[in-house]
Amino acid sequence: MIEQTFFYWVILNNLTLHSASETRDLGVILDSALSYKSHIYSTIQKSMKMLGFIKRTTRDFTNISAIKSLYFSLVRSHFDYCSTIWSPYYFTHKLKIEAVQHNFLRYTASKLHVYYDYSVLERILNLPPLEVRRKQRDLIILFKIINGLCNCPELLSKISLFVPSRSTRQVQTFYVSFHRFNYSYNTFIPRTLRLANSLNNLEIFNISVSRFKNLISSLTF
Repeated sequence: MIEQTFFYWVILNNLTLHSASETRDLGVILDSALSYKSHIYSTIQKSMKMLGFIKRTTRDFTNISAIKSLYFSLVRSHFDYCSTIWSPYYFTHKLKIEAVQHNFLRYTASKLHVYYDYSVLERILNLPPLEVRRKQRDLIILFKIINGLCNCPELLSKISLFVPSRSTRQVQTFYVSFHRFNYSYNTFIPRTLRLANSLNNLEIFNISVSRFKNLISSLTF
């Protein structure tokens, strides 16, 4: 069966209302394909512009902590904003996002007069990869939903505990339903439930928010 797309002209008060393939809602660009591709590329573009501004402004800076603070507030904040909504699942998008932080790491390496190895610099500067930060933020939101710290009953209703019909070696906390399509498979709830299940002995029920944040900051994803 061949899928067909139908286009309609809507006229209101003798004015033609043109269709739009994209719209912005609360700062997140939504497209007709539900891919968030436009938002990802827009965020990368804005972040690179701000990173260029930081590099020009801090050319004579020697205080790495001050440069990091600028990076956190002007660059990384773009990638943190609503990441639970638009978090990419295609490898190419993840690489392009990480390239922004790698650019910053190369800049700090030149300031420190050291050879830049991204993993080493991330440890020295306490800058986890942006993908790790997105996973941490996903888990924090999940924690808040489960523990009643985020008033969102619609999302809470989509979370189910895994109850095996018989004793097995497989240990998982949450039941994850089957999804046929990439889009639904990688949305927040199934994505984060799979992540939580993959982390052995993750304490998510009887713990404070601050302790939970400290716990996931020490985990290896």
